[in-house]
Amino acid sequence: MLRKDFIILCMCLGLLSAACGIAPPSTECATTTCTNTNTNTSTTPTTPIANDQPVNLATFANITANNPYGRFYPSHVKDLLLGDTDNWHENFTWMVKDNIDQSWINLEWATPAVINRISLYDSPTLAHQITSGEIVFTASDGSYISPRSFSSLSNNGYEALTVEGPGTSKAVKSIKIKILNHIGDRAGLNEIVVEGYRIQDTAMNVSSSTNLAHHARVIAASSVKNEILDSTGGSTLSGLYSARYAIDNNTQTRWKAINGDSSSLTFEFDLPYCVSKITLYDLDQSGESRFSKAKLILDDSVSFEASKTFSSGQLSINVNQSMISEVKTIRVELIETNGAEVGLKNIDIKACPGT
Repeated sequence: MLRKDFIILCMCLGLLSAACGIAPPSTECATTTCTNTNTNTSTTPTTPIANDQPVNLATFANITANNPYGRFYPSHVKDLLLGDTDNWHENFTWMVKDNIDQSWINLEWATPAVINRISLYDSPTLAHQITSGEIVFTASDGSYISPRSFSSLSNNGYEALTVEGPGTSKAVKSIKIKILNHIGDRAGLNEIVVEGYRIQDTAMNVSSSTNLAHHARVIAASSVKNEILDSTGGSTLSGLYSARYAIDNNTQTRWKAINGDSSSLTFEFDLPYCVSKITLYDLDQSGESRFSKAKLILDDSVSFEASKTFSSGQLSINVNQSMISEVKTIRVELIETNGAEVGLKNIDIKACPGT
């Protein structure tokens, strides 16, 4: 059974919600939809906007790792999906196989945040377990904060071990989770949840070289080829060609839709950003079906449309800041497609210079 949007984390009053089957009850939740797999019911919490609400900051982090194994990609730790001991395969988990006890996974944010606590979910394979590790924090000024050590993670993959963060003592730009000891011939994480909040309401001091797509989360897609559904038959946006793969900072992955024309992908940031240019990368530079035109809809109000030649593998669209200076959501529509399959290999979103 797959736990969908398992923790999304109904992190209310600094606690994980009982509606997710994880911790004590609370009255209000702060991210998207949390499904209770025991009763097949769901709640729809409010989406946080104010920067003083605890949210799962991991979903907006750029994820990298030094030693990924096969298709057990690092980005799976922020997909809000938990596989269990019967359904733990490569679409949901980050795993490493070689040099395990020197392996790490890094989460970095475009702007600093207050980190209250980090919850770690072990890979849901009983034969593999992380038995100790540490979390290293890098502050917004580049200095290091004393690392936090942790012991064995729960081996079932859906009970979290929680590590306290630095809180309000120092704003954090990134965290690195290191595996120090393990059991088995592999080790990894099912999910990482970072509870905290932004220290500002709008994005400031973002480098123009930053790819903002890596700091977004997908909230909708027209379709996903070979999609894996959850235990109730609902969409997960995940699978071999996950919608999230268009913005996961991995050149080996891609999002594929199944319906050709009118294929679309929608993602959001946790803060409004000034966006200067958006570049869409076609599936494969030589042979797979392509799109020849794309439309961008920003915050459901302002749209830009552009065409590319059939031989081009990418399409760049400049954003007119006089029409919209701050962007929270972006919808990409691929139109005038050439074939049954269409999708995106990567998206590059540049911030405005000087923001």
